[in-house]
Amino acid sequence: MKNASYILAGLALTFTLFLCWNATSNPYSVSAFYFILLTISPYGFLVLLTSVAKSKISIAVVLIFCILVSLFGVVLLFDAVYIHYMDAQNDMFYTSIPLFQWIALAVVVLPVLLLNKVGNT
Repeated sequence: MKNASYILAGLALTFTLFLCWNATSNPYSVSAFYFILLTISPYGFLVLLTSVAKSKISIAVVLIFCILVSLFGVVLLFDAVYIHYMDAQNDMFYTSIPLFQWIALAVVVLPVLLLNKVGNT
């Protein structure tokens, strides 16, 4: 199950990188670099959280949250970039999507660490 989490996080990171590259008008600017770094950072933390998970229950919890966070991020970014691309509120989407992903990851860190302790005893 760890491999599935790694693959899913890598695919979500790749799709997010592609979507952000298409969303920026000048992808080689410093602000675009920080924007792309902000949007792909939750997936790096998902990989770190997957490597920390040791027990079967914590690995399953990480996989479920990896699916939820990845789908949430990629689907909403796809919607903002391609479907509602002329909407004035897209700039708010680009910064709030990673924020909500980080909030979800912050909520799951403590249960994963506690499940590691319970699973190892």
